[in-house]
Amino acid sequence: MDEPADPLSGRIPGDVDWLSTRLRVLNLNGNNFPGDVPLAIGRFHEHRVLRLFQNELNGSFPLEIGNLSNLEMLELSDNAFLLMEIPAIPWPIEALKTQIIDLSQNNLNETIPADFGKLTTLSVLALFDNQLFGEIPETIGHLPSLRDVKLFNNNLSGTLPPDFGRYLKLRGFEIPSNHFTGKLPEHLCANGELLGVVAFDNNLTGELPNSLGNCSSLLCKIN
Repeated sequence: MDEPADPLSGRIPGDVDWLSTRLRVLNLNGNNFPGDVPLAIGRFHEHRVLRLFQNELNGSFPLEIGNLSNLEMLELSDNAFLLMEIPAIPWPIEALKTQIIDLSQNNLNETIPADFGKLTTLSVLALFDNQLFGEIPETIGHLPSLRDVKLFNNNLSGTLPPDFGRYLKLRGFEIPSNHFTGKLPEHLCANGELLGVVAFDNNLTGELPNSLGNCSSLLCKIN
């Protein structure tokens, strides 16, 4: 289900019984929807794509999204989400098929959940333009399908996981405008597929990792 060309307004109805439970795609991005995401969204067990970005949504993160075991794409970026919290993942996240998580441009003010490291099919993690703090969990560096990491413009700190890149198919690594210290991970370009590293406006030190020599088409912006 896609949205019409003209922006919609008003709240997303809390009673969504009029929608088929076999609905696979719900695309309502670029509208003026305020309020919460309906809790009943968790009834659509065959849902694969949920796109609600560029609205005026706020309130709490709907934990019922955890019922969408077939969800491949979750895009909730560019909303108000004043009370939004990334949940502690109370569902069997290792069984999910999620490939894309985009929660960028919200007001997330917390740490990155280590349980994201159980999303073995995840290829894109976009959490930029938030107020995230703390370190990047080492578990994320072990995701076999992860290709793009976008964490810029947050308050993240600490050293980068030393094995980050060793087990990944990484193509893009963007972490500028944070408070990271130490050096770039030695194995960042171990697979030779990395196309871009953007890490300026941090407190990084040390030499560039030797693995960057494996990448023939690399764009690197460090300082």
